[in-house]
Amino acid sequence: MLKIHFLGGVRSVTGSRHIIETENTRLLVDCGLFQGHRREAYERNVALPFDTKSITAMTLGHAHIDHSGNIPNLVRLGYRGPIYATVATVDLCRYMLLDSAYLQERDVEFVNKRNRKKGLPLVDPIYTIQDALESLRYFVPRYYNRPFFVSPELSVRFVEAGHVLGSALTIITYHKNSSEIRIGYIVDLGRKNLPLLRPPFQAKDLDYMIIESTYGGRIHSPISGAKEKLKETIVRTYERGGKVIIPSFALERTQELLFYLRELYEEKGIPPIPIYVDSPLAVNLTSIFIEHTDCLDKKSRRLLQKDSNIFEFELVRYLRT
Repeated sequence: MLKIHFLGGVRSVTGSRHIIETENTRLLVDCGLFQGHRREAYERNVALPFDTKSITAMTLGHAHIDHSGNIPNLVRLGYRGPIYATVATVDLCRYMLLDSAYLQERDVEFVNKRNRKKGLPLVDPIYTIQDALESLRYFVPRYYNRPFFVSPELSVRFVEAGHVLGSALTIITYHKNSSEIRIGYIVDLGRKNLPLLRPPFQAKDLDYMIIESTYGGRIHSPISGAKEKLKETIVRTYERGGKVIIPSFALERTQELLFYLRELYEEKGIPPIPIYVDSPLAVNLTSIFIEHTDCLDKKSRRLLQKDSNIFEFELVRYLRT
């Protein structure tokens, strides 16, 4: 018997969550936070649509909150099994989940302040910082391309996804007598030639494949043009006396921008203007990139042989405001 239960990230975006079920095993694949309007998000996240104690093990593909963000709630509701992820993903989650918990607590403070004024019931956060800290105890790091068994029936292998640092495509093999069924969990697949990361692994010989279709109907512009557009924007704004403000995801996008900005500065493509990275989370996550140079591409590793930190140069100032 082999069943797949789709419990999140289906006909919607964010909140990825799936269960692979066999006769004696229930493997949870990702446990993401649904992100949307406050009330809907709270209702969809606070209660999980399965018995947490029935789960044998969990695998996590990468550290983005839409895939990892409800893990503290999973543990809060009774899960006590292993949470397998790549080594880099485990380290990133130490910051990502604590930051998410902090936001949960602050959001509830705001809601309860309003509810008190209106005489409405107070609410609890989906999870707390303490819940996030507790969940980290169950993370088990695994290396790329080294299969491991989560039960006698199911083995798992993480391969390069090329999406963010530590991201993995999850290859799940169901072992039954002398036969095997291979399932590929191929979500958030990266592109070739992205800065910093190795290209994604080309999964083959799969019997079934689970994919996302968030960008299924979109043709991406070539990544080669991103650096030039960044340069043009900075130079144009500088020449008219303005300032460039770039809202950016703390994980991966910030580091890509720093990589391009350093190249542009060294190539004299942009003027020597100060660059401020104003985000405690982005600062913490950038330090994880330097700890996991084994996950970076050849170009980045060559640069690291000359400089121990490719994200620090004379123009950059890191802030924690």
